[in-house]
Amino acid sequence: MTGHRKRRQIPWWVVVGIGVVVGVAALIWAFSLHDDAGDALIDKDTAPILITLFTATGTILGLVLQRTRAVEHEVKPNSGSSMRDSTNRTEQKVDALVDAVAHLERAHRQQGTDIMQLREDQQQTRADLSGQASDIRGIRKDIGRVADALTKGTS
Repeated sequence: MTGHRKRRQIPWWVVVGIGVVVGVAALIWAFSLHDDAGDALIDKDTAPILITLFTATGTILGLVLQRTRAVEHEVKPNSGSSMRDSTNRTEQKVDALVDAVAHLERAHRQQGTDIMQLREDQQQTRADLSGQASDIRGIRKDIGRVADALTKGTS
């Protein structure tokens, strides 16, 4: 695992702190909004609602940041145990399997061709042997006739 450095997860208190900072910033912003006459643009009843919404939004953004860092660590390409490395290894294995299957298919096709050739050769051999057997029978008959002719001629 060279080049692999384990990242720490963002602690919960940092996430809450981000939410509080966003909430305080929203509070300052809400009370600093005034129109040209100097009157506050946000009344005192609406300000707490906005501040609560901004604080919740800040906390949610902190949680998203926390989760994003956790996911980033898993898919980072140089991480020794990252999901990306696992995916790359799996793709390499699948590619090797595809190559092996293609090789087996070619070998199977070649075996099929070889078997067909062997069958044709066997049929040709049978035909040749049948012809030779016929020839041998003919030769035996000829020998038998010659032997008969010799025995009749000498008797």
